[in-house]
Parts: sequence; C-alpha cells; structure tokens
Amino acid sequence: VLGFPMFKGGRCLCIGPGVKAVKVADIEKATIIYPSNNCDKTEVIITLKAHKGQRCLNPKSKQANIIIKVGYQTTS
Repeated sequence: VLGFPMFKGGRCLCIGPGVKAVKVADIEKATIIYPSNNCDKTEVIITLKAHKGQRCLNPKSKQANIIIKVGYQTTS
C-alpha cells in the first residue's frame, strides 16, 4: 500500500497569518521554523514571559523580518 499525505502542505504550528507585532519587553524566546516536509512556510513563534503562552508572528511583518535577520533560535 502506498502512503500519501493526509494534509496538503503538511501540519503547520501557526494557523492563519499571525500577529503583526509583540511587545519586545514581553518576549522570552523567539523560535524560527523554516519550511520543511511538515509545513511549507516559515513560522516565527514567540514565547511570552510570565507563562503567558505563545504567539505566532506574521513572517511578513517588520518585527518578524528583524527577528529572522538576527537569527534567534532556529528549528528546521
């Protein structure tokens, strides 16, 4: 039996475009996930301080471009 992908484009962690910006003072960690077999888009995930959760940052936003250029923690 041949396998086939259940979801076209894989499973991305971020649903939708994401937020445009996050207060810099609230950022604990930024993770960049580059396109792979699981997801065909670049994702920027922000972990907030004080256990306030995570936010997906729109990879086309100005803040995301700065984070990507600086090269925070990356995952491929």
